[in-house]
Formats: sequence, structure tokens, C-alpha cells
Amino acid sequence: MHYPSLELTPWLHEETFWQQNRGAFRDLFELIAAQNPGTGAELLLDQGEQPSPEAMKWMWQNFMGKQHGTMEGSDGKISLPREHEYMYWPIFNRVKYGDHHVTIPSTLDTSREYTKAFVLSGTQQENIDRLYATLAHDTESENAREIIMMSGQRLRGWGAPGEKSPEELLRVTAQETGCDIEALRSTSPFVKAELKKQGSGWDAPFATEYTMCRLAVEAVFEKHINWKEYPLEITLDHVSEPLRFGENENDVIPARNEALATYTLNDGRKIHVVNGKAIQRSPGAIPRPTSDSQTREAVDLLIPHDSREEIVIASSIPHGRAAVDALIRILAMRNDTIRRADLVTSKWLPWKELIAGFGEIPATHKADARLRAVLNGQDPDSPVLSCM
Repeated sequence: MHYPSLELTPWLHEETFWQQNRGAFRDLFELIAAQNPGTGAELLLDQGEQPSPEAMKWMWQNFMGKQHGTMEGSDGKISLPREHEYMYWPIFNRVKYGDHHVTIPSTLDTSREYTKAFVLSGTQQENIDRLYATLAHDTESENAREIIMMSGQRLRGWGAPGEKSPEELLRVTAQETGCDIEALRSTSPFVKAELKKQGSGWDAPFATEYTMCRLAVEAVFEKHINWKEYPLEITLDHVSEPLRFGENENDVIPARNEALATYTLNDGRKIHVVNGKAIQRSPGAIPRPTSDSQTREAVDLLIPHDSREEIVIASSIPHGRAAVDALIRILAMRNDTIRRADLVTSKWLPWKELIAGFGEIPATHKADARLRAVLNGQDPDSPVLSCM
């Protein structure tokens, strides 16, 4: 099938993600079935042009589990001991989505100029790596005059690498950016205000994804911000209310006060940090923004209906598919404004386990179908695609 808007995404192949990787998936699934007898993994064998509904259900349950990232818990996932990963790597390294490898970072096309670069948030290391990816690791790069970091109302991962305490967060930020963290402590009004906080939970210093991303931006662009004038504009949310999600009195997400922070650098470039509002997800889950809800807010705030945009979206391997999800939402909301859309990815962090990459197989298959639908002028949120 020809996709009339395929020129928007020149990195996307005519073959679907599943068709492109059938050989690699066959070898991978045979090894998984052999290593995991009695788990139902044989459902993965003998797949055709599309995975069967039963195979998709098995992958969602056993590759994703209850939480996608192993940092958040491996409950529900198949067992994949670290000492066995060497058998899988040569096969998984063959998996690609269009021109992009699932396991190998891609680089920014520095010959192009983008109107906007979108950076998906994650751990602090990912925040910084993905931000650098949009800059081709040059903080003076003007390949994108506007950079949008999509963060939100999610508490810092108290047990996550680099996030266990404010001091560890500052140390990792300095280590990853090379900034003068002591100078930042004394010159940044934001950093000083955060470090004065004495509370816990939502009231702790650098408590949320949003404040972590603001710290990352100030560290990366330390030498490009006029600290005496501090060119910062805050977009306030005057209508947000607390979100209660449980029966205990502490089961509440506080009202969002700030929706957006915009820094103007010395050369006029703008860096936006979106503070995506927490939303109720599945029953019993703690409310937090989704990549979809963050993208909706970023588009509403920062992409005018009459603009003409060439964009790039940054994620990190193995989660490059998250950038595809964001692209789907951008195209669904502003299809007439987008002239080109590229992806860029940063490195696979060493503490991230291989099973986290396997979860990208069903997720990318679904994202690929939704992206091709929106490129073909169809509804990417149709019930058929939503149930994949």
C-alpha cells in the first residue's frame, strides 16, 4: 500500500515493522520458547504477515508485564537472567523500525533545520541524553530554534539510578552535563528555591519529573543563560484542582500550579519544559501523565494551527517507539502543519535490562499500524487499532 503522506517520514519503509523483522522475530521467538517451556511462549512460533491476536496478548503480558520498565518492577514478565542475555543480543540487534535500529542510537541530521525538537522525559540520565541528541551534542547547535521537553506531574523515582536524593540528582546532572554545579547552586533562582525546600513527597526538592527536566535544561545550557536577567517565563494553571485516587488521605496529586516554563537563551533560542498534568489511568494506578497526554498539551500550547513545522522527536533506545507514539498524536492534531518529521535516539543505559527491549516488539507493532493509519488519513485511535 502507498501512503500519500509518506514523504513526511522518509525513514519509514513500505514494509511494516512486522514484515521488516520477520526473520529476526522467528529466531528470537524460537529461542524464547526453548528457554521458557510451560509459559505458552510457543504461541509466538509460526507467525505470518501479522502476529496473531493470541501472540500479541502473550507479548503484552510477558514482555511488558504490569510495568514496562524493569526499574519499575518485573512482575508478570518472563524470566531473562542477565547471564543469559548474551544469547539474545545478536538476534535482537537485527531488529529495526524503518531506518532506525532498536538497539543502536541514531544521530541528528545536522544538515537540516527543524522548527521544533521534542524531547521525551524519563530518568535524569535519559532527560539529558535525549536533550543532547537533539543538539547533536553541541549546545550551540541551531538545528532547532525551539526545544520542547515533555515532562509532567510524576514523582521522582526514589529508587531510580541517579534519583535517590536531591544530592544524587545534582551529582548525576553535573556528571552527565559537565556543568559547574556549585555555580548553578548559587546563581540559579530555581535551583536555590528547590534546595530550600524541607518537605517530602511532592514538597521535596526536585520532587517531580518537571523539576528534574528544568534542572537538566539549566545544566545543559548553563553557559547560554543570562543568569543576571534570568529570562524565564512561567505559564500558570489557574484552574487545576487536586486529583484524589485512593481512599487514604495521602492518595492525592496536588493541583498543578505551573503548566509550562520557557527559557530564552542568549542567542534567542527557546527551551520549553511542559509540566504535563497528571491524569487518571487504569483503576488503582497512581495518576500521572502519559506520553499521549503530554503530547496533547505540548501541541496545544506550542504548535499554532497555521504554522508550518519540520520537527524531530528524541527518545532513547530501546524506547524509540515512544517517539513514534508522540508523532502519531502530533499528526492527528496538526496534520496540516507538519512538513517533515524525523526521529533521533540516544544510548541504551547500562542498567536497563534486555527484557525492557522485548516490550517494544508488540508496542512498536501497534504504533506502526497507528502511524500508517494517520499517514493515510485514517483515525489512529479507532477501536480496532486500540485493541491490538
